[in-house]
Amino acid sequence: PAAGPEPAERAAEPGALFRRRAFLKVQDGCDARCAFCVIPSVRGRSRSVAPAVAATETVRLHGRGYREIVLAGIHLSSYGRDLEPRSSLLGLLEAIEAAAPEARLRLSSLDPRLTDGALVAHMASSPAVRPHFHLSLQHAAPAVLRAMGRPVEPGSYERLLGELRRRSPDAALGADVIAGFPGETEADFEELRAFVEASPLTYVHAFPYSARRGTPAADRPALPAGVVTARAGTLRRLSEAKDLRFRQGLAGREFEAVVIRRKGRGARVLTANGVDMDVAECRAPERETVSVVVRAARIGRTEGEVVR
Repeated sequence: PAAGPEPAERAAEPGALFRRRAFLKVQDGCDARCAFCVIPSVRGRSRSVAPAVAATETVRLHGRGYREIVLAGIHLSSYGRDLEPRSSLLGLLEAIEAAAPEARLRLSSLDPRLTDGALVAHMASSPAVRPHFHLSLQHAAPAVLRAMGRPVEPGSYERLLGELRRRSPDAALGADVIAGFPGETEADFEELRAFVEASPLTYVHAFPYSARRGTPAADRPALPAGVVTARAGTLRRLSEAKDLRFRQGLAGREFEAVVIRRKGRGARVLTANGVDMDVAECRAPERETVSVVVRAARIGRTEGEVVR
C-alpha cells in the first residue's frame, strides 16, 4: 500500500538550516539486505507515496513559499516498485514537474544499482532537478562489495559517474563510502582510495565501519579500531581536497541559489549544485531564490555575491 507523505515541516525540525527548505518524504523502508545495515529490520519493506499525492504536496509546499524541496527516502531509488500501478523515481519526477513546474527539486541519496540511463538523462536535462547527485557507493573493491551483499562491478560505478559528469558538467557528485569493513585488506582499501581519487566525485562522506547488532557483518571479525579510523581519515582528507578543487573551479561562474539563512545584511545560500556560500549583501528573504557568482573558495568556506 502507498505510504502517506510525512509533513515536510516536521521532517525539517532537527536544524534551523533545514527549515528553510522543505523535506518531502516520498519513500520509507528498504528491501535491500546489505550486510552492514539494520534498516530493513527496523523500518520494514519499501513503501512509496503515490505520485499524485507527492505532486499535490509539492504544489502545497511551493505555494507556502518553499522554492526548493528535497525529495527524501530511506531508499529513494526503489521508489514506486511497491505501487500498483508500478512507478519509478523517474515517474515521480515527471508527475511533480507537471504539477509544480516552478518548484526546484533536490534528491537525497541515490542507489547506483537502480540509476539507469533514462533517469540520468532526465535529471541532467530537467530545469527542476538540482545538479547535485549523491550516490550510495559504499566501496569500490569487488571482494568488499560482495561481502557487503552489494555484488556490483566497480566499472558500472565508473560509467555512471562518467555519464553524470558528461551530462551535467557543473554538478556536485558525492558518495557514501565505508572504510574498514570486516575483511577489508590493505589492497582493498587502496582500490577504494584510488577509485575515489580518479573519479569525478567532488566529495565523499567517509564512514568508519561500525557494527550494528543483528546484521550479518556484526558477527565477522572486526579490523583493529586504529586501522578503521586511519582509513576513514585518509578518505576524508582526500574528500576535502577534491571538494576544494571543485569549488575553486567554480570561481567567476553564476548559479541559482536558495537563501538558507539571513545573517545581518548578508546571507548563507545554497547553490543549485550544492555549494554552501556566504554572501555579504542580500535583500531576498529566506527560502527565496537568487542568482549568485562564486568569488572565492577555501577549505570550509565559499564566498560569493548576489547579482540578481
